[in-house]
Amino acid sequence: MNFMIEEVTKLMGNMVDEWAVCGGDAIDLFVGKTTRLHKDMDIAVFWNDREQIIDSFLNTGWRIFEPDNGLLREILSIQDDLCTEDNLWCIKANSNSYEIRNIYDNFYEITTERKHQDIMDFIELLFNRKEDDLFLYKRNPSINLSNAIHYTKENIPYLAPEMVLLYKSIFVKFTKSTQKNDIEMIVNYRHDFDVAIKNLSEKQRDWLRNALNISFPNGHEWLEQL
Repeated sequence: MNFMIEEVTKLMGNMVDEWAVCGGDAIDLFVGKTTRLHKDMDIAVFWNDREQIIDSFLNTGWRIFEPDNGLLREILSIQDDLCTEDNLWCIKANSNSYEIRNIYDNFYEITTERKHQDIMDFIELLFNRKEDDLFLYKRNPSINLSNAIHYTKENIPYLAPEMVLLYKSIFVKFTKSTQKNDIEMIVNYRHDFDVAIKNLSEKQRDWLRNALNISFPNGHEWLEQL
């Protein structure tokens, strides 16, 4: 098992009952092997657990930052959380991998020279909503998926690959930047699709095809391969 996956499983398992690895790591867990290096660790959690998660991270040696007007505002207590963004950056207080520059008051710029994460000192929490057993796609809640959290044989939870790919699809469709980082991101997302598509069941393909048709009525490159 990837040692970082093992570490994040222990960490999150002590915080909340429902969570899942998402992003490119989820695709690797789905196919059962590491297919590429990953820039950071993405974890899907739920809004109803937000206070408990923030409190747990703050009490276990992590700093938490919330995007705010182009900067990152540090959350020092639950009372500081504006609850306006669905993603939080969590950085180990003793991490040497990130440059955290104070701009003013409690606002920071955070950068890193690291291309791939190789130690468990950063987690991006992605907050989601659900209704009963339905995982709601944040960009269009009418698109939803039942039993969206899958498990490996080692009992590691990961977000269903079809939902992971749906989230990645919008960046593949609309990112036009020629910046090196953005180009690398699109290459990686296309790689994730190519790896996952070979292993999707017909039911998963049908769900993704339908979700892409709803999200992109003018078409998407992945529809041609589905």
